Amino acid sequence: ASAEQMLIQIREMGTQLILERIQNPNVGKGKDALDTIIMANEKNGEIEMEPCLDDFVSMYEAGSLTTARTLSFLLAELTRHPEVQATLMKEVDEIWVGRGISQDSSDE
Repeated sequence: ASAEQMLIQIREMGTQLILERIQNPNVGKGKDALDTIIMANEKNGEIEMEPCLDDFVSMYEAGSLTTARTLSFLLAELTRHPEVQATLMKEVDEIWVGRGISQDSSDE
């Protein structure tokens, strides 16, 4: 998907989430980022949707970049420390087995 298509999808997702939150204001109870975005863009009892969506997209992108960078750092460190990688793989395998998931099923 192109960057423009991805932006459209993110804005559609944001619209849906914002509208759901406006209809159910007790979900976040004013304590999460989405409620903060909505409250910051409320003027005279009306929610300004475009600024809400702009803020939502900014938060989404920042979170995505942070996650990507963290995962990149994690993978790089695991390659530098094979003993940690082995321990991690053992723990993951134990969890998968405990949930009835085999390594072969990860390809499905």
